[in-house]
Amino acid sequence: MFSHFHDYFDLLFTALSSYSVLFISVERWISVCMPFKKARYVNFKTVLITVISYTLVSTFVSLWCPVTVNCTRDKRKSGVKCELLRPTVYK
Repeated sequence: MFSHFHDYFDLLFTALSSYSVLFISVERWISVCMPFKKARYVNFKTVLITVISYTLVSTFVSLWCPVTVNCTRDKRKSGVKCELLRPTVYK
């Protein structure tokens, strides 16, 4: 169970950090290339909508991880072994 939890949040925060870097780069590009039009494209409302939308999209897109991973207890090594349910599909 912990593996599902850990894998989900690992994917979620990886996606969120990637999207954050992308949107910050776009905002910087707009600031440099179109300094007089920045107020039209970048304001508090657009930033809030962007942050909420990419957080929701990342949350739902990352839900595939707990569904596709099967974890079993390894009695010999007293640990947990996690595998993909259908590994050929994800190669």
